[in-house]
Amino acid sequence: MRAKDQMKRGLYQLLKGPGPERIIARAHAATSGLPSSPLQDWLLKLTPHPESYGPDELRRVHRADGDWVFRPANYFQWHHYFQLPDGVLEALVRACRAGDVVLDIGANVGLYAVRMARAVGESGRVYAFEPNPETFAVLEEHARLNRVPQVRPQALAAGAEASTAVLQGIGSDDVGKCSLRSGEAGIAVASVRVVTVDDFYRDQGLERVDLIKVDVEGFEPEALQGAQRTIEAHWPLLCLELSPQWYGGREGMLREAMRWADDSPYSFHEIVDRDIRPFDLAGFLTHLGPDKPQKNVLAVPPARRASLGV
Repeated sequence: MRAKDQMKRGLYQLLKGPGPERIIARAHAATSGLPSSPLQDWLLKLTPHPESYGPDELRRVHRADGDWVFRPANYFQWHHYFQLPDGVLEALVRACRAGDVVLDIGANVGLYAVRMARAVGESGRVYAFEPNPETFAVLEEHARLNRVPQVRPQALAAGAEASTAVLQGIGSDDVGKCSLRSGEAGIAVASVRVVTVDDFYRDQGLERVDLIKVDVEGFEPEALQGAQRTIEAHWPLLCLELSPQWYGGREGMLREAMRWADDSPYSFHEIVDRDIRPFDLAGFLTHLGPDKPQKNVLAVPPARRASLGV
C-alpha cells in the first residue's frame, strides 16, 4: 500500500467516532447551500469514505429531519449519514402536496419515504416498495421511529408481470446493493414477490396516484412496463433513475414502456446535483446504449411545474 493511502486510512480511523463524525456531518449541512468551493472539496476529503466502514457497522443517530439507523458502508446511507445534499430528495419533497398518494418503488431504508410522508401529511399515503428483507426491516423501523403511519411498507418488487424472482447482491463495494436484473452475476439474497404497479393500484382500491418514484438498479424497463395503465390514467409526477449501462439488450422494453411520452402532458427534466434542467427524453431513448450515463429524470405534469420551478 502506498504511503499516501496508508495516511488516508489512518486519518479515517481517527475520524471514525461519534464526535468527529457528528462535527463533519454538521459541517456538510452548514455548507450544503453554498456555491461549490474548495472548502467543500476539502471537507469531503476529510470525510471517512464508505470503504473505511465494515458491512456490519451501524450508526444510530438523530438528525434535524428524524431518527435513523445507518450503515455507512452503503454509499446511499453514507451520503445521508454525513448530510451531503441530495437533489433528488429535495425535488421530491418540494413536489409533494398534502394528501398526495405516492408510490416509492425501490424505497431502500425509507429515507425518501419518510421525508415524503411528512410532506404529504396525515391525509396522504406513501406506499414504499422494498423487496430486500434486510433492507425492508430497516424501512419498517424508520417508519416507526419517525412516527409516520402514512408510510405503508410493501415487501414487494415492481415488474412487468406478477411473478417471483431472485434478488441478487450486485457484488460491488457498495454494501447492500441488490438488483433483479436478469443475467446479474451476483449472490442470491432472497426469493421475492414481484407485482405490477397496475395490479397493485387495482388491488389496493386506489382512486389516484400523484407521484411515482422508480429507483430499481437497472430494472426500470420492467417496472415501468407494469405501470403503463396507471401512468396514462393519472399522469402522476414521475421521478426515474434511468441506468442504460445496465439494460443489456432491454432498451426496446424501456422505449415500449415509455411510449406514452410523446402524447403526454409532461415536460421532461433531469436533476443534476441540485439543479433541474430541461431534458431531451426522445433523444435519450433513441440513442440508448451502455455508454450512456445514468440519469435522474423528472416527468412533470402542469400542476407540479410551479413547485419545482420549471
